[in-house]
Order: sequence, then structure tokens, then C-alpha cells
Amino acid sequence: MADNDLAAYREEQRRRWLQRQSTVNGGTASSEGSPQPEATNVDAAQSSSAGTAAATGTGSPLVRITAVQNNSGSSASGPSHHRMSSTSPPPPASRGTPKVTEEDQPLQKCHILPLGGEVNNLDALDQLNGVLKTLRTEKKAVREDDVLEGRNKQEYVIASVLPKEGGIIVEPTEFFIEGPPVEKFTKLQLVCTDQNGEDNSEETLFSSVGNYVAPYFQSQFNNHPHKITEILDVNHMLDIFGLKFVVAAAEPPCTHGVVTPDTTMYVNIDNSQEFTRIHVVPFQDTLSRVYQYDLWNDYLKPYFKGHPLRTYAVNDIFDYHGVQFKVVAAEPYSSASGFERRRVGRSTTIFCEGSVTPTLRNLLSPEMAQQLQHLPPGLQMLLLNTDMMASGDVYERLMDLQETLSSRSGLDQATVNRIPTQPATAPREHNQDQCMICLNDFSPSDPPLRVLPCSHVFHAACIDEWLRRNTDCPICKDNVQRSLRNGAPRPSQ
Repeated sequence: MADNDLAAYREEQRRRWLQRQSTVNGGTASSEGSPQPEATNVDAAQSSSAGTAAATGTGSPLVRITAVQNNSGSSASGPSHHRMSSTSPPPPASRGTPKVTEEDQPLQKCHILPLGGEVNNLDALDQLNGVLKTLRTEKKAVREDDVLEGRNKQEYVIASVLPKEGGIIVEPTEFFIEGPPVEKFTKLQLVCTDQNGEDNSEETLFSSVGNYVAPYFQSQFNNHPHKITEILDVNHMLDIFGLKFVVAAAEPPCTHGVVTPDTTMYVNIDNSQEFTRIHVVPFQDTLSRVYQYDLWNDYLKPYFKGHPLRTYAVNDIFDYHGVQFKVVAAEPYSSASGFERRRVGRSTTIFCEGSVTPTLRNLLSPEMAQQLQHLPPGLQMLLLNTDMMASGDVYERLMDLQETLSSRSGLDQATVNRIPTQPATAPREHNQDQCMICLNDFSPSDPPLRVLPCSHVFHAACIDEWLRRNTDCPICKDNVQRSLRNGAPRPSQ
């Protein structure tokens, strides 16, 4: 593609993007001084002065499903809500070496890595010594993604520079050579997460007809003398002419790599929606008590940046660098299921104020919480009660509860039916006036009550549900199956 053709193509894509933005925003956009598309990656957290409005604005309220405590002050102070946002321009239209003079900024630091293949990094500076001396003598600017060739014909790529815009090599310039090589991807999978109001098929997004993926990478090949793209890694976010893409997978598996004309590419569409607001808080016992930290910048921001395709629901638990977090509220909130799964994206306002203590109910997964809700209130209390579990440790009790809820090793229905019943009006050995599972008082009009071998009495429907999961009496822990096998006496009718 000739330079004039490329410039015309880029201008046409710019005009189309501005036209789409004008349609979405309901206004007009000028090609002069126009806004750039949204970020290719998350590099800044913006807190809005309209935070109060976000928390109390119109629409359905932010639904909270658990009590949240204020942090004890170990975290650095900051805004209570954040946005994942940044600005990044489209790929450059030209990659010619810029004119530089002695007044241009010097290069402070330069990170160089082998391009493809395993090589001895310790030999890199020795192999590139002549090339670097030439660049310094000729005062040619060095930028990220530049490719250098060593004496052994091995290619090396500039992985990063400081300042970010690049500069000329000077005597104080520091060079770094540590790190894995930058691979040339043989396969790359992209996932489109935001079509900016359009409805393209996967084939259209990739082909030259759709003017997105294929033209985008072709323009990068044309602008680089070695026909490669910028350095990418898995979960890298790309803005391709106003549409948002995420690098979902790559081969060979590696830390980072570049796309070449020989790379086989796949494009998929992720139709999952984003939350408008989400409240995520840490478990108090996992927070550091030794050093100061910033909950947003040190934990949540890098976590969400590194998991752009993950979906979340209320009650989800995840951890990052030893700190465990729980999703305690989200909008929109599905009143039908209560556990609608969505992504956290650039349009999501993230609240992270407060913390929770690790109670057993707070540690339940959404599936376990929903399963527990179907049980009678008293049975829920028995399952969550510290005294009913083998240990007072909350995590051990959680494992016990998981085993009980998922277990099908209780009594079969035929064995349960062998357990005798007695009329609700009959005298009860322990003077029980209440079923300890449903917490309702016994009434003379109740159906016959189930009497366990230990003489504890329950509504038959309540205790039958328990016994199908657990063979012990929920009050005294007597093993019902063993007592039946040993021929426990039947209660008086």
C-alpha cells in the first residue's frame, strides 16, 4: 500500500469513527481537534466529582446484600469509586525515522529483548555494541518496537524505553537485557467486547470488507520495516477503529509477542454486558497490617486490567496477591435470579470502600448461597452454626458445609421411612415445643412428627430433607443410621 493510499485509508477510517461517535453522542464532531477513541489499555483511574450523583442518582438503587465495615485505616485514602479509562490514538500512519537534533530529548533507559527464539541474553549487548554505537553517533531516535540486528544476525526488539516517546542514545543511557524473548505469534485469538453500537459478524470484523482487524494489522505491517506489530500479550486491550478487542489467547504460549503476516488470526465476539456499577470489598483478615497500601491502585485496578473477559456476579469471591475480595453489590441487579453475570469494563464505576469479616455465609459461592436459600430457616442456621461443625475455624466449617450441601451420602428414602412417627399431640421426651429446623412451634393440627432414635422430634418434611444429606441428628449429633442398625426402641404411640 503506497503512502498516499495509506493516508487516504486512515483518513477514511477516522471519518467513519467520528461519524459513529457523533451518532452515539447525539451531537456533531469535527475532524479538527477531534477526540481520540477510548483506551487500548487501562493506564489511569479517574474519580469523578459526580461520585455522589453516581451513588444516589436516578434509577434502581445499588443493591447491597451484606453488611460492609469501614477499613481500619491501613489503606491509603482516596476516592470511594473509580473508572477504568484511558486515551490512546490509533496506530501511526507513518513509521519513518523522525528528524532529530542535539536538542532532542536523551534516552534515559532502554529495554532490549531477543525477537523470537531462545538466545543468551548476556550476549545481547555484545552483539549489539556496534549497532548501538552507530545509533548514538548518528543521533537517530530509538523508539519502542524498533528492531535491531546483532552481529550473529539475531534480531532484537526494543521492548520499552524511557521517556515513552523515545529519544537519542547518550552516554548515561541505561540498557536492560533481562527477560524472556519476544515471540513471533503463530496463532492469535481476538475477542471483540464492544462493537460501538454496530452488529458485525465475526467474519466481517476480520475481513477487509469490514475494515477492522485485517486492515488494522496490515497498516501496522506496512508501517514497520520488519513487518511486525507492536508488542502484545494475553489480555492486552486494543482499540481498532472505535471497536474494543482483547487478546484472548496466543501461540506459542509466552509472556509477550508480535503479530507477523504469517500469524493465523481468529476473531470471536463476546456478547456479555458490562456492569454499570459494582461494589467490591476485601476480607478484613486478608489485608496487610504491616505496610501501607492503596486498595485500588495496588490490587483492584491491576486485577481488573488483567482479567478483561471475566464475568462476575453478586457473592463472587476472587483473590489477588494474597488479598481476597467479594462482590457485595452490583447494578444492574437481576431480581429474578439475583446472580446475573457481567463483565467489569471501562463504563463500570467500581466502589471499593469498606471490608467484610469472613463469616461462613459471606464465604459461600453464589451457587451454594442459592442452594442454602431453598432450605428451611432453621436448617440454614444449623448448617451455619459454629457449634454444629467439627471445628470453630471458619474455613474448615466452610468445607464441612460444602460437603454437606453437595453430599448424597445421607439416608435413602426407604430408610427414612423406617424412622417412626408419633401424633403431634403425643407427649415428647425432651419437652420440645418447636421444630429446630423450621423454627415453628408444634401444633396439634400438625401431621405426625418424626421421632429419631435419640427421641428428638421434628416435622417429618423438615427432618427428611436433612437426613437425605446427613445421617446425624441436627441437635445431639447422634448417628441415626447406626442407631437404626442397632435396633433402637420405637417411641410410644
